Amino acid sequence: MITWKGDDSDNDKIQRTKFFINILKIRLSYHRPDKCSELIRSEAHVRFSSTTWYLAQIIRKISDISLIISTLLLILSIFRNNISVYPSNLDYFVPLIVVIVLILIMTKLIHTIENFFHYQRVRGILYVLETAYTFFREKPNQAKDIFPELYEIIIQLN
Repeated sequence: MITWKGDDSDNDKIQRTKFFINILKIRLSYHRPDKCSELIRSEAHVRFSSTTWYLAQIIRKISDISLIISTLLLILSIFRNNISVYPSNLDYFVPLIVVIVLILIMTKLIHTIENFFHYQRVRGILYVLETAYTFFREKPNQAKDIFPELYEIIIQLN
């Protein structure tokens, strides 16, 4: 992992890869805008999946609450009305079944989005680093201003 070191407001050293990657994105969009369309598309996928993940989390929490309420109401109506489980009384169980199915769907959706989200994040970071590295190999003098440590590595490789 590549880290960036800088001073924060308390003059303590901090290391933030996220900050470093964002700086590289800005500098790449200035020096190589032709290479940034793929990056923008990847980030749009990340933002969309993040929004969908949060929405699925909210639906899942509402479903959990609905499951508790439906179960309590079903138990109450079973004891109060002396309902037994016969095919004619299955309509009492439909809300409970619907909520359980919804919980299962949301759980699967959340898991799928988390896997996709991780893949897209890693892909975006690797794309930024590889694009920056390729650009710096082509024009090492500009690398000296943008990322001095990488400039030293490139000079040693050549």
